[in-house]
Amino acid sequence: MEYFDIPLKDELWQDFIILKNQSETFKDYKNYFKSLVNWVKSHKSHIECIHNRLLVINQLDTILEIKIEDYLTEGSGISLEMEAKRMFGRHPETLNSLLMRIGNTLWDLVRYNADKECPNCMDRELEYMLVEIIKTKKRKIILDCDLCGYSENLNGSKYTDGLATIHPVNERILLNHGVTRI
Repeated sequence: MEYFDIPLKDELWQDFIILKNQSETFKDYKNYFKSLVNWVKSHKSHIECIHNRLLVINQLDTILEIKIEDYLTEGSGISLEMEAKRMFGRHPETLNSLLMRIGNTLWDLVRYNADKECPNCMDRELEYMLVEIIKTKKRKIILDCDLCGYSENLNGSKYTDGLATIHPVNERILLNHGVTRI
């Protein structure tokens, strides 16, 4: 069985949906982010025991360690009123599906839009990301489409620097890399 086919146990799902009924979960974006992060961290040993790659694949490995107050954006497009139904409404079949749902939501809460249309899919605007290129350990800002996966350098050329670990950005990181948003 592949790691992305591991069934989501009912006990784990039941423990997760408890978040839906906790008063602090949907109080604001910061609390929602922290509730999801704390749940993943409290189950991290179980998830890593199954397969650590699930955290990397779902881009949870780096986002779990950020200080949300430094990254949270209000322009995520997430409606907290709709999140209870979207996040907790349907039991995912696999652990990977649940982690993907959580990872996508956490990233949506901290993404910085670049106000540039994706030249590949034309369906989404590109977002700023900080990448750490695995081979060279060099860090740089790129533009990324979370819908189709297209990435480009700030000068508009296609990103071809190889595998990288991605990190969210904030205003300070953008300024430190010479990027000013309009």
